[in-house]
This record gives sequence, structure tokens and C-alpha cells, in this order.
Amino acid sequence: MKMQSLYEEYKQEFMKSSQEYCCYCGDIRSGVGCCGENHFVTFADMDEDTQRDIINWEIECAFREAGLTQSQIDAKIKEIQ
Repeated sequence: MKMQSLYEEYKQEFMKSSQEYCCYCGDIRSGVGCCGENHFVTFADMDEDTQRDIINWEIECAFREAGLTQSQIDAKIKEIQ
């Protein structure tokens, strides 16, 4: 249950953000173009699968910084989906 709350917390924060992401590769907008394209959307404009991928990536990075192994990270990510 605690992990679901973490996922929801991330999602709420991302939904409020005006940060833009590339429609094609999902990278954070850092200039005029990305991967040869220049179409960007906010997190709230993305479909649920893409939102879940971004949240899972952010959570994975946080767990990695906390010193968890990849198998531990995979297990925790699986818990929240």
C-alpha cells in the first residue's frame, strides 16, 4: 500500500508540472528540438502508459540512488503497478 501512495504522489506532482517532454522519445525538453523532432507535450497531455513509464523511471532512479540493487528495484516497481 505504501508503494501505491508513492506512485500516486509522483503522478500528482507530475500532473501539476509545466515541464514538457518530447512526443517521440520522452526526453525532457531542453532546447528547441529533440531527437530530430520538435513536438513537445506536458505530462498531463500524455497517455497513461507513457505517464507510467516516466514515473517508473523516476522511481527507479530514486531507488538506485538509495543503493538498491536492480532486482530489488524491479520487485518494488512491480509492487506499484
